[in-house]
Amino acid sequence: MNVLIVRITSPNCAAILRFGYELIRESDGVVIAEGETGHVRHGRERAVRSMPQGLPIMLLAPPTETETAGEPVPNDQPPG
Repeated sequence: MNVLIVRITSPNCAAILRFGYELIRESDGVVIAEGETGHVRHGRERAVRSMPQGLPIMLLAPPTETETAGEPVPNDQPPG
């Protein structure tokens, strides 16, 4: 069984919020894939706006007790 680790780098937060991602094979530490996403905040007129000042702190904070762990990832079996 292969175990993959997903590493998300700290967001860079200004007008564009960027997240970097790495998928790492746990057995030997080899990076399998890398990626990045960028998110832009804009107003009604579609002008780019700065992100709220507290957003990076909130995104990097550990989960609270009221947050759930999310949904399990479905298997690749077709329905039926």
